[in-house]
Amino acid sequence: MEIDDLIVRKQNELLLVQRELDALQLARNLMKHAKTEEEAAKGATPSQPVLMAEVLRAKNRPMTHKELARALGKKLGRKVKPESVSSVIYRNIKLGKLFRKVADKANTFALIEWPLTSNEQERVAESNGRRQVGAGA
Repeated sequence: MEIDDLIVRKQNELLLVQRELDALQLARNLMKHAKTEEEAAKGATPSQPVLMAEVLRAKNRPMTHKELARALGKKLGRKVKPESVSSVIYRNIKLGKLFRKVADKANTFALIEWPLTSNEQERVAESNGRRQVGAGA
């Protein structure tokens, strides 16, 4: 049974490496093909997160990773994988930069600078209420 476990573990590692490779390829292509007007004037290429934030700002609403990939693909004139978008956004969420996950919506992201939705505000209030009750115990 050990060989089967090893095979499964290696397959999982391969999947992780493939995701990382996809994200790196997206980064390379974004750097090659996409320059905003402002950054083009400066001669700098915008980062992946900056391009994704620009798409969110243009739509002015939270978007799923698939919606973001389609919109970014249109902006760049090529196909962008939703998994690559998720990878970049989650990396920035962990760093506390640019993006946040929208509560109760699978794979949906907003800019961290945007206010919380009413559902998110309710969840925070409920969470705070539970903490206060638990803290007194």
